[in-house]
Amino acid sequence: MPEKRSFMTEQYRILIAGERRAVACLILGAALFLPACSSDLNPFGRKEEDYAKRVALDRLREIKAANLDAYKKPVPDGEQGLPSHVDPAMRKRFEGVETTPINLEECRKSALERNLNLKVAFVDPAIARERVTEEDSRFEASFNTRAGWRNLDNATASSLNSSQSESQSITPGVTIPTRTGGSVKVDLPMSRSKSDSQFTTLNPAYTSDLEFSISHELLRNAGRRANTAALRIAGYNRQIAESSTKLEVIRQLAAVDRAYWRLYQARAELDVRQQQYELAVAQRERAERRVKG
Repeated sequence: MPEKRSFMTEQYRILIAGERRAVACLILGAALFLPACSSDLNPFGRKEEDYAKRVALDRLREIKAANLDAYKKPVPDGEQGLPSHVDPAMRKRFEGVETTPINLEECRKSALERNLNLKVAFVDPAIARERVTEEDSRFEASFNTRAGWRNLDNATASSLNSSQSESQSITPGVTIPTRTGGSVKVDLPMSRSKSDSQFTTLNPAYTSDLEFSISHELLRNAGRRANTAALRIAGYNRQIAESSTKLEVIRQLAAVDRAYWRLYQARAELDVRQQQYELAVAQRERAERRVKG
């Protein structure tokens, strides 16, 4: 009869433990589901005011082309530019020189692909995006587990105490930080113990409990705005990084344009100087003929 009572008691404890596990699973599921809600009263959900105010992406990433046609001046007939009307005979001295034709678009493309300063500048927005993700991850739930094992073998002076005992414990739990400055923690500790004591009612004995705790700041660091300040700052720093990268791209492209048009100017000046030289030689030859005549 005592053995039957012990067996019934152990069955009852196992049933209670099963009910507690079911309740714990429901609470854990609710705790994981709450962050997905976006209600204004939900301290777990995201709100638009938690993040930095975003400007239009075209202002941060799009570079509009300059309208150079508005500054174009009409060229009178017969003055279409010296480089295209220079006598081919004047270029004989440059016939053996190797040339590489290139236009402005190719220069810009090469600068965007090979400029090391731009490659470094493109890293800054990526780092800023990761910092925003890092700040946002502070409000994500985390799963933690504690486990322990203990085996004791002690000499005892009384038979009432156990000389040998063994216990195992595991405590899974979920910690959910709130966006208002608090945190919710749900733990489900479970343990098993066994001893050689003759007076132990259940051997081995199983226990399982459910622990639920809430902690929240009351004065300093309390409130949604205070706890999401770092997230907003990271968002603004991200936009600053993107703006700085866009500015660096514009600066490098402007340098390429200046270098291209300076080369064009040097080439045009060379053609003009060559034409002046050829005209001077022709004028000298005419003067020599007149002197000899």
